[in-house]
Amino acid sequence: MPSSSRDGQDFADRLNAIVTDQRVTGFEVLASDGAVGKVANATADGGIGQIVIDTKPWKVGSKVAVPIGVIGRIDWDNERVYVNRTKDQLEDWSL
Repeated sequence: MPSSSRDGQDFADRLNAIVTDQRVTGFEVLASDGAVGKVANATADGGIGQIVIDTKPWKVGSKVAVPIGVIGRIDWDNERVYVNRTKDQLEDWSL
């Protein structure tokens, strides 16, 4: 059975709640081409969630803020957040 747009919205709502509830703070973040850092914090300004990634040691002294829509999955057992972007693409969101 194909998923409906409502199923997609339910997923987005749950993901937004998880991220903004800070349950992923401190989790390692992995891009499609390797580790990029750890979740420093999460926000939901204006109802739009994002995670802020502390990119040390990949990029010393740098942080990136990415929308939660780029999160592909969360590995709760290993405390990892997988994003559907490369490291180069994440640099576009540097703070």
